[in-house]
Amino acid sequence: MDATALMQLETRVAGGDREAFADLYDIVAPLVYGDLLPACGAERASTLTAALLVDAWELAPRLRSGRRSICAWVLAETRRIVAATAGPSTTRIDGQAATGAPGAPAATTPEPTAA
Repeated sequence: MDATALMQLETRVAGGDREAFADLYDIVAPLVYGDLLPACGAERASTLTAALLVDAWELAPRLRSGRRSICAWVLAETRRIVAATAGPSTTRIDGQAATGAPGAPAATTPEPTAA
């Protein structure tokens, strides 16, 4: 979907179009769930995905009236949740969140040493 079509879809969602919201849900939910899954586990990721999208539905008129993207808001909130869930102990030295993959323990950022 191109940017213009997405903007039109979001405008319809902001106007209360449930069918448009279902289309938006189909686009965004897999991205949100996929980002939350490693940080939260399947059950919590599913719950948070649904909650974020309900919030997006409720906030859509305000987001669009301020010329904000609903999808961008949902994805930003997802990143915020992942970062809050990961906490400092799962941050690698390069600043990226650890995946939590089996056999790949997260490294903590080392403390500076006194010279």
